Amino acid sequence: METILECLDEIEEIIESSRPAPFSNKISVDKGALMEILDEIRLNLPSEIDTAQRIVTDHERILEDGRRKVQNMLAKAAEDAKLMAEEHEITLLAEEFARQIKSEAQRDAKTIRQNAMIYADGILSTVEEKVRDSLKFIRELTSSAEDICNENLDVISEGRQEIQGATDGLKS
Repeated sequence: METILECLDEIEEIIESSRPAPFSNKISVDKGALMEILDEIRLNLPSEIDTAQRIVTDHERILEDGRRKVQNMLAKAAEDAKLMAEEHEITLLAEEFARQIKSEAQRDAKTIRQNAMIYADGILSTVEEKVRDSLKFIRELTSSAEDICNENLDVISEGRQEIQGATDGLKS
């Protein structure tokens, strides 16, 4: 199964290797080959989206790991604070230490969460841009193919009219 980028490269190769249509700057392309590639793109779009979803899921897992680490750090800090509770001064120091750990853990968790969201947004932005570019390219390709077909029909029609005129002249 080809990737969308490979399919786009294949379309580009078909266009580059196509013969020009007579009397124009247009080209004639193999419709069947292009349709196969477009079908391949349609089949690949869900896998590209699945890849983006896996990335988002991985980031959620990373966030959950971060939360778990924060909870473990907080639990350890609470346990340490209990052990130090025998002496008043040590207890005060332990409470301050626990607050610092909690504050640092919350800051770290927030930073991890923000970075994961920024990364996921970047990936989704890239996927969105590629899908938009693919859609634009497909629309342009379809429009170009339609223009080429119309020009070929015009040339054929003109040729038939010339032939009919010539055969009418021979009948007279």
